[in-house]
Amino acid sequence: MSAPARVPESERRKTSPAISGGLTLDHCAFAALLLDADGRVAAVSDAARALLGDEPAASPELAAFLSGEAGHGEHTFEIAQPDGQVRTIEARRLAMGAAGGAVFLHDHTDEQALRDLLIESRKRYKDLVDISSAFAWETGPDGAFVFVSPPSALGFGAEQLLGAGPRGLMPFLPQGAPALPFEAKSPLADFEIWMTMSDGEQVCLMSAAVPLFDVDGAWRGARGVCRDVTAARAHETRLAAMHDRERRMAYILGAVNEMANADEILNAAARATAHTFGASACRLFRGAVSPEPVAAFGQAPDTPLELPIADGVSAITETKGVWLQAATRHDGAVSGLVRLWRTADAEPWNADDEAFLADVRHHIALVVEQAVQRKELHRLSATDPLTGLENRRSFFDAISDRLAAVAGGARAADRRPAALLYVDLDNFKQVNDHFGHQA
Repeated sequence: MSAPARVPESERRKTSPAISGGLTLDHCAFAALLLDADGRVAAVSDAARALLGDEPAASPELAAFLSGEAGHGEHTFEIAQPDGQVRTIEARRLAMGAAGGAVFLHDHTDEQALRDLLIESRKRYKDLVDISSAFAWETGPDGAFVFVSPPSALGFGAEQLLGAGPRGLMPFLPQGAPALPFEAKSPLADFEIWMTMSDGEQVCLMSAAVPLFDVDGAWRGARGVCRDVTAARAHETRLAAMHDRERRMAYILGAVNEMANADEILNAAARATAHTFGASACRLFRGAVSPEPVAAFGQAPDTPLELPIADGVSAITETKGVWLQAATRHDGAVSGLVRLWRTADAEPWNADDEAFLADVRHHIALVVEQAVQRKELHRLSATDPLTGLENRRSFFDAISDRLAAVAGGARAADRRPAALLYVDLDNFKQVNDHFGHQA
């Protein structure tokens, strides 16, 4: 079908009044067309000409609509502009009897673009919510959920949450406190809450919310988003625990390094270990089968040891308190035991204490072994290997200390009398030669 012929401008202005009962489109602010009885374009408003150009009926879709092939009520079509832009036009036809009719045009391009942008924005928001382990929500005036997205949150289906209040899912909410952020009366950001999932697990959520008010300023609910940060908080907790253990370990080793004497090292290790664990007493033992006490700090009952020492961490409960003990290991084998005592009225031992003791016990084992070895080296360097008596070096170290104590100080009253006895056995060499040095 060919498009209706366009009426020249001069002829349209002459025939428009007769066709439309004296009406013209010279000053019409709307995009409109006047049609004659044959369905041909008789008049075009300036707004319509801006949309359709100088040849309004050049569009096949519009031509079909004007001829009635595409319907007589309303029709939406697209038309290309000279600049290449495609605009979406809605046409509505109004019959005017034998005189013809009128077509009103409405440009939906901007509205459609805005609608598409809104749809894309909503899709983008939904994608962001989905990939960020978050869910969006809205509560009503009663604090109950009226909207939840995505279809499931906290392991619940949306239909399970709608109409229900969030209070029952907030285990740490104080009595009488507002269920923030779901009852927010002012904007909230970076607000952490703990909630219960459908399987009973606790999750930490980072939330943001804004309050909703009606036209009269009355609060009618809140809207916001929650993101699961449980894994991040658990990681931060582990790092904090690690730093705390490093600090406490440094305290123990620092206290030990300040000591030079082997016995002082062991006692310092027992004292520092008790302090860093908040224990009232500490006992250190060496040996797995027949352990011997090597250091002690604080008052505690002498609970018998279970022999041989079993590897691992365990607790022994008594009426007055609890021993927390762990076998120490050195060179891949059980080497001793460390015991910590807390009274019954003190804070109970917990999993963190047990985990830290499981870590620190190996360092304590190393301190004990080094102190014992240092003590043995000192004994070997200060005694005669044959008789076990102090040797020449040890004698001169000891006599120097004794003489200093006898001399006292500058005042004569501080000086004390003393005696040095020298005993010599004549002909003792014959005994050695006859019976041997070992005898």
